[in-house]
Amino acid sequence: MLTGAGKIPIVDYTQAGLPAELAATHAVEFVLVDSEQTDDLFALTIHGTSMAPEFEEGDLILVSRSTPPRPGDFVVAADGTSEATFRRYKVLKVDEHGKPVFALVPLNNDFPTLHSDELPL
Repeated sequence: MLTGAGKIPIVDYTQAGLPAELAATHAVEFVLVDSEQTDDLFALTIHGTSMAPEFEEGDLILVSRSTPPRPGDFVVAADGTSEATFRRYKVLKVDEHGKPVFALVPLNNDFPTLHSDELPL
């Protein structure tokens, strides 16, 4: 039985790029979960078809703000605009400062791959 001990805010793509506290205060809907450990989590409803067929329009995903991405993970990232994007994380190389240069790859080939050395991701 779901006790609803914790609430995870459902945010939109603009709020997904905000700090956790600010995004949560703007949420109007929540996912109830059986855990009180929800501080770094938010939920996002997929819009668009860039990640189809695995993720379809309207699907709800849970995202952790504190888990660092690993190659192959699905991530939500600020895309250099006022919104965020949902893609697969792919490390291309490590630069001279030890910082990863990465690509955000869609599952649907009709959409562009975003590169961290070309955009402020």
